[in-house]
Amino acid sequence: MQDSHSTASLIQESYRRLRQLARQQLDAGGSISPTDLVHEVFLRMEGHEWESDLHFRRTAVKAMRQIIVDRARRRGAAKRGGGAVRVTLRGVGEVVDPVDALALDAVIAKLHEADARRGQVAELVVFGGFSQEEVAELLGASVRTVQRDWRVARALLRAELLGG
Repeated sequence: MQDSHSTASLIQESYRRLRQLARQQLDAGGSISPTDLVHEVFLRMEGHEWESDLHFRRTAVKAMRQIIVDRARRRGAAKRGGGAVRVTLRGVGEVVDPVDALALDAVIAKLHEADARRGQVAELVVFGGFSQEEVAELLGASVRTVQRDWRVARALLRAELLGG
């Protein structure tokens, strides 16, 4: 449990990184600005107690993913597929055009079902923008384990989303 001073400094330190991540993640011209996305993440996380910086960061990534997916679902329902939310697919080895947020979420959910840690690795790399070393620290796993999990997750993401 953290005191209010350490929680405030954690939020302040994390804000800039989350905003940068949101800017990288969202397709230009989308339905939500990076600033609005980060503010919504913080609103969802308000009032929670954080065990550590790592716990806060993992939770922030999950919240960001859920907000993007919720917005994509609402837009899809309102426009019958014409208003898909597009996000950048990070970490697959090359720069690619943005992909549909719902399709990305479905593949990551599939990874979670098959192997929870691989799903977490994919979520943290793709939605969180974390390096493999940071993911290893966040998950309490070895870097080699994360590298192995990421290779499998990246292959599935490429096959499912990029057709190869």
